[in-house]
Amino acid sequence: MASYITNINLNVDKHGTAASGFTTTNYTVTVQNVYGQNKYFINGAEAYTLNLMEGNTYVFDWSAAISHPFKFSTTEDGTHGGGTEYTTGVTIDTAAYTTTIVVATSAPDLYYYCPNHSGMGGAANTPNGGTSLDSSGNGTLGLNTVPALNPTKGGSYAFLASGTFSSATLKLQHKVGGAFADIGPDASLTAPGGCVIKSPLTEFQLVITNRTTGQEDLFVVLQPVD
Repeated sequence: MASYITNINLNVDKHGTAASGFTTTNYTVTVQNVYGQNKYFINGAEAYTLNLMEGNTYVFDWSAAISHPFKFSTTEDGTHGGGTEYTTGVTIDTAAYTTTIVVATSAPDLYYYCPNHSGMGGAANTPNGGTSLDSSGNGTLGLNTVPALNPTKGGSYAFLASGTFSSATLKLQHKVGGAFADIGPDASLTAPGGCVIKSPLTEFQLVITNRTTGQEDLFVVLQPVD
């Protein structure tokens, strides 16, 4: 269940590198067979698109998939796609079954892959330490933003917010067909608090409006309750 939890700080300085210092993020890597093809699952999500910010450290634990070393390349599917292994800032510990990357300045966008089997991996974007929010802390966050909302699985979710709101509005939406739609008035927060929502859909976005400064520590949690 933990792999479906989003827990983020909306302070825009916390998503850069100079203002907040560098961070370390840990991921659990597993492998599942999907329609006859082995696929990497990152924190429970199949072939999840990663956002690896420059200067930050990311540790991938593949101890549950020791036959599938976790590597990076600038080419989709790595050596299987005619590319080579990307090694800048990358340390692979074959005893602990971990791959650690410290994302270099101006690092290219990457792909993760298994050197032993083709077709298992996904994309790893390398934003330059910025944020998808504007300088006032307003914007829309989803699966592929910085910060990002983690994948969801449908069902009942707790949508919680705390910290300094000032005049902010946080509105949670779910994707219906090809467009996002409001979930309802309870999922629009203007003060610390929260609600429980029910949605069979598996993709959400968070719309942040009416903030006047992006430096407040405003925390958002989205997590399953069933």
